[in-house]
Amino acid sequence: IKGNDISFKIPDEVVHQMTSSSSQDIQEEDKINLVRLIEVCNYALEILSKHLRRGGLPELQNEIHFINNELHSHKGHVHSVQSLRHSLSKLKEKLSMKCTELEEMLSILKQQQEE
Repeated sequence: IKGNDISFKIPDEVVHQMTSSSSQDIQEEDKINLVRLIEVCNYALEILSKHLRRGGLPELQNEIHFINNELHSHKGHVHSVQSLRHSLSKLKEKLSMKCTELEEMLSILKQQQEE
C-alpha cells in the first residue's frame, strides 16, 4: 500500500513501551508495513485495555444531557443533508431535461442552417 499521503501519530506511551521489533517502522520507503501497523495497533489496544481494567470505564451519567443534545443536533444535520440530497436530485433531473431540450434545439438549428 502506498503511504505517501498517510501520516501516523503514535502516542509516546506506545512507542516507549513497545519492545518487539521496535527497529521496524510503519512506513518503509513509500509503502506501509501492514504487519508492523497491526502490531502497533494491537499493542495500543492492549495498553488501553489495561488502563480500562485499572480505572474502569468513565462515568457518563453526568454527560447524558450533552450526549442527548449532540444526538439531537446530529439527527438535525442528517435530516438537512437528506433534504439537500433530495433537492439536488430533483435539480439534476431538471438540468438533464434542459440539456436534452438544448441538444434537440441545436440539432434543429443545424438542420435549418444546412438547408
